[in-house]
Parts: sequence; C-alpha cells; structure tokens
Amino acid sequence: MALMGFETYLVEREYTLGGRVMDWSSIYGVSDCASCIIAEMLSEVLGLKNLRIFTNSEVAQISGTIGNFQLVVKSNPKYVNPERCSLCGRCVEVCPVEKRDERFLGLTVRKAIFLPPLTAYPKVAVIDVQNIQHCLLCRKCEEACPAKAINFDLKPTEDILRVGAIVIAIGCENYHGELLKRFKHRSVMDVITNYELEGLLSPDGPTKGVVLRPSDKSHPKKIAIIQCVNEGFCSKYCCTLARKYYEVFKREDPNVDIRIFFEEDRIPVNPPLGDVRGLPIYIVKSLSVENGPKVLGDGFEWDCDLVVLNVGEDPRKRITELKSLLNFSTTNDGFLNPDTLSFGIFACGSITGPKTYRELVYEAQSTALKVASLLIKEEVIVEEKGILLDEEKCGVCGLCNSVCPFNAVRFSEGRIVVDQFNCKSCGLCVSTCPTGALRLSSSSREELIAFIDEYSKAFFKPKILVLACANCGYPAFVDAGVKGIEYPANVFTLKIPCAGLVDSELMVYALNRGFDGVLVVGCRRDSCRYGLGAELAGKKIENFQLLEKYFKGHVRISHLSAVEGRLFAKTVEDFVHDLKEGL
Repeated sequence: MALMGFETYLVEREYTLGGRVMDWSSIYGVSDCASCIIAEMLSEVLGLKNLRIFTNSEVAQISGTIGNFQLVVKSNPKYVNPERCSLCGRCVEVCPVEKRDERFLGLTVRKAIFLPPLTAYPKVAVIDVQNIQHCLLCRKCEEACPAKAINFDLKPTEDILRVGAIVIAIGCENYHGELLKRFKHRSVMDVITNYELEGLLSPDGPTKGVVLRPSDKSHPKKIAIIQCVNEGFCSKYCCTLARKYYEVFKREDPNVDIRIFFEEDRIPVNPPLGDVRGLPIYIVKSLSVENGPKVLGDGFEWDCDLVVLNVGEDPRKRITELKSLLNFSTTNDGFLNPDTLSFGIFACGSITGPKTYRELVYEAQSTALKVASLLIKEEVIVEEKGILLDEEKCGVCGLCNSVCPFNAVRFSEGRIVVDQFNCKSCGLCVSTCPTGALRLSSSSREELIAFIDEYSKAFFKPKILVLACANCGYPAFVDAGVKGIEYPANVFTLKIPCAGLVDSELMVYALNRGFDGVLVVGCRRDSCRYGLGAELAGKKIENFQLLEKYFKGHVRISHLSAVEGRLFAKTVEDFVHDLKEGL
C-alpha cells in the first residue's frame, strides 16, 4: 500500500516486524532464509515517508465507516530508544535474570533484556515485559548503557489515526491441543514440534543449523515425522514441511532412516499429498509415542532417535478481542469469517484459516489491490441490497438495533436508520420487528411465501419444509447430495440468509398450508456467521413449541456445519419417522 503512494499505518503488537515467518529457518521452494526474505521486504519500504510503523502497539478502539474510520492506537513503552541503541550488548552482559529460551527447546538461556536477530526491525535491544517488575527494581541495564538508551520511566502513549480502510492480518498461533500430550511432547525430550525443529535448523540456534537430538546432542540416525497433529482441518503446509525436512535430513546424512506417519482418522479431506509423493509414507489406524522414543501403531513398534510432530495452526486467542471491536463472526474452526466484515474492512493471511506461504503472498498482493481500488474512488455508491425500512410502519422500539450483529440498524436523531455499508442481509432484524417495518430486499418474504405455496401442493405425506441457512445449513444439504447419502425424499429445502430470519408467523403459515413439519437448519451456535443468528433461532423455536402446543413436535431445529451432510440426512430421516408415527 505504501509503495502505491497511500498513507499507510502498520500496527504490530510484537516488538519487531516479521511475524511467525521470522521463526522459520527457511521457506521451502524459496532460495533464501526466512529472516532474509523479511529483511529484503522491509528494505523496500522503511525509507518511505508515507509509512508509519507502530511496534509493541495495538488498536484499542475503532469507530466510523468506510472512508472515515477512526482508530485509537495504544503504544506500550519499549523502554529502549531505537535512535540511541547501538546493539552493543552491554545491557545483556549485566542483566542478572536468565530464563530458558523455549524457541530453542530450552537448550539456551535468554536474559530479561536481549538482542533481536540481526535482520529484525527495529534494530534495538528488547526487554521481556514478563520480567518488567523485576527490571523496574533492578535497573542494572539502564545504569550500564553507555548511550543512555534505556529509560524505565516511560509510559504508554495513544495516537488517533483516521483512515479510509482497514486490513486485519494478525495471523494465527501454533497448535497447543491434546494431541501434543498424547504424542509425549514435553514428557519425552526427543519428541519435538516442527516449530522447535525450525529453531534447531536456524543459523543462530543452539546447534547452528545442525540437527541434533536434544537429549544427548547426537546426530539422529532414525527419524519419525508424524503428520496432521492438529484438530479437524488441514494445515496446508505439513506435507510441504515433511518433504523439506526429508531433504534437509538426507542432505546432512544420506544414510538416515526417515519415516513419515499419517494416522488414518486424522487425514483431512483432500490433503496436498502430492508434496510427499515418493517419500516413505506409512498410513496406520492408530499412532502413539512412548519413551525411547518409540513409535507404536497397529501391529508394529519402531525405535527411533527423534520424533518430529508436524503441528498445525489454531486461531489466535486475540480474535475474541477483535470481535468486540469489529463485530464479525468466526468459522466452525474459530477463524475469522471475512464475509462478515463491514464494508471497507479486509482480512488477510492466516487469520481466516491455514494457508501456504505462496497463498499468503498472493492474498497479500490481492488485498492491497482491493484496498487501492476502493481508496482511489472519490465516492462509493452502495445499492440498497440489504434491509429496507418502511418508516411509516416503524415504531422506533429499538428491537432491531438490539439484535443486529453489525450495528447496521441503529438510532439516529430519534429514528431508525439502516447503514447499507454494514448490513449483511442476515434478516435478524426483519424477524424481530413487531410492526413489519423491515424487509429483505433480496430473498424477500413474498418470495418465501410463494415457494411455500407452490411446494405445499405436493400430495405425499409426511411433507417437510426445510429452511436452511446459506452458510452452513444449505451447504450441509448440498454435502449430503454430493456424497450420495440417501434420505427420505419428503423434504423441500429453501435457502435463507440466516436461521434467525425464521419467525413463528412463517412456521405457522407453512403448517397451515399443509406441511406436516418445519425443519430449520442453522449454523452451530458458536460459529454462526451472523453472531447470534443460530442462538436466536433456537430460542424462537423453543418459545414457539411452548406457545403453539398444537404444533409441538412438528417444528425442529438442527445446528450443523457445512460438511455435515450425513448428519443432515439422519436428522431428516428421524423427523420423517417421528411424523409418520404421529400421523
């Protein structure tokens, strides 16, 4: 963005730029080390006057809309002045606090103040804030610094930025789930993760880039690589890493015995197995690791010298903080759903899910072009494709405002207004409005009624109307068809924006028109694209069944993910069976 001439602000929470790429020894397929790649990128932009960089900082508040966002950036004190620090290392020498460096498996120690990698930016000594209370009492580094670059009296500062667009790119974090315990990570010293292996392969690591067993510093002769150590989804890069490690190990020792293990139940759908084609792969039903280390499977044991767990990624815990600032929803796996961001706000990188290095680069370039194409316009016109308001019917009760997950329906000067930039057409406000003042401009209620009227003419019994949300329910219905899963052909399925759009009036209408049952299929409660849509739908149906006792048992709701076609079919089958029993 800065290279294209736009005034650009980069807000980084860590002390230095580069993110998790800085932790990698090299990127497979790119003829350079990871830190050098970052250094080269930075060299292109650091001298630009239209780029302002905030490190050790975070966005505390966001307000406004496209073209006129206002951000409050809180910068925590670094305590070291980058203009004075010469990286002489005198502060590190006098620091009395030592702690094991987890990046390097605890094989090295790090002081409370330390020097960053040579290619890092900014090039300044870093103080670990976890030890800040001790540092404030000690101050030996402050006294020893010949350039007087250290000042522990600094306080946090705030800056107010006004921007036209926002890009979120906080990335993800390493997997830390139960599978690590199962494979004896931490309890067996020679069981390490891919991230820890990258530390050993790093030129500035404890072994200077040579792979040695952590337990006795010997060269491993038999190495096991266990793939897909994460929950439920493909990391996108584990297979590429397996080939990279295979080549690195063989380059060091052509006689080393390397075996790559997949556990059958944890191989994701459509994994990029082409990256490991031709390598010694073993697919087994069950895997475990014992002390030795020893890899155990169904009917075999293999004693080895080193076990590498190829772990995937988890969404950052910070994503919850961001949700309170930006009103977006997350996917079933907990990553940001970019479709739920307000107009003018973009997501880039692995915050939306695991990606390969090349995918990250391409997406970054694509996002920059999208932002640029938006900002170069003198004005942006948005069609009224979301919610339409009939002000004559509106009683200004505020119920619509209370349920809107994107603050698109709100009070303004004593009346209700709809912000079409932020509206995502979920329909929660429509189903909540007691006067019918709100309606969807697309997938209108009139269209739903017309479909119900037409489908109600079918003569078979029992007849079920399925109202499936566009993001999970309807894809689950499609998934059942794609997988060839059979279920009773007693259903008519309609796609709606969100399960929260359904209200008691619509359900009563369908049942009175001759449908024997209404099945609402929405997202899982914790991953609804529209925040509270699935939860509100569930509450509506619970209340409906209490009030409309005549229809009790004829209305159900199911919360599914997009790939649960089999469960969709089972839900329909059970509903048909129960209705037949009651007819």
